Amino acid sequence: MRLAAKFTVILIGAISIVLVAQAALHYQRAATVYEGETRDDLDILATALGNAASEIWATSGEQRARDYVQGADARRARTRIKLLSGAPPAHSPKGAGPHRVDGQLVSYAPLTIAGEARAYIELRRSLDRALTYRRSVIWTQVATTAIVVLVVALLSSVLGVWLIGRPVRQLITQTQRVARGELDTTIELRQRDELGDLASELNSMTEQLAAARVQLQIQRSARAALQEQLRHSDRLSTVGRVASG
Repeated sequence: MRLAAKFTVILIGAISIVLVAQAALHYQRAATVYEGETRDDLDILATALGNAASEIWATSGEQRARDYVQGADARRARTRIKLLSGAPPAHSPKGAGPHRVDGQLVSYAPLTIAGEARAYIELRRSLDRALTYRRSVIWTQVATTAIVVLVVALLSSVLGVWLIGRPVRQLITQTQRVARGELDTTIELRQRDELGDLASELNSMTEQLAAARVQLQIQRSARAALQEQLRHSDRLSTVGRVASG
């Protein structure tokens, strides 16, 4: 049982390390992919709104363009959309797309009317959902790791007891029998592994010891018979000497 327990602990430890490393890599990759998809979505939305608002401004006036942007803002719960006058902030990276500002992704879409940049659309999307997504990834990995470890622990315990613990106990019992001189018993292990080979060698040793015991008994019997013959011859010799005297 101790050997099976050590085997189980080592196996669970190795699997846990692999799963934790895989979870860490998956977490980093999932966070990067999610934020990248959010940036692309925000960039596409900013371009589409900028083009549409510019066209509405040019054909129907500023107020209609502002109404259009307000309607777009009302239809999106996760993205705040504003139409602001002037040019985009100077600190915004040009051509870099959405960028982080105070825990949010911010994107700008300038509105160029008759070749003049009169206003711009600001889009802001919070990264709280990304954080929630990361947490869900973590908990999913934790649950998966726990389930895998539990299943592996049960399987390795059962297999360890069946494939290691039970045969080892049989080998110990057979060894104790041989030590007590019970050489008429053998152990049957139908395992094609090292423990099965050990059982075969133990049976072979037991048979050799039994054969050696039989041979020793034969030699003892022969020695006893020879001693009896010698004693009989000695008695006859003694009787002969007495008779001749």
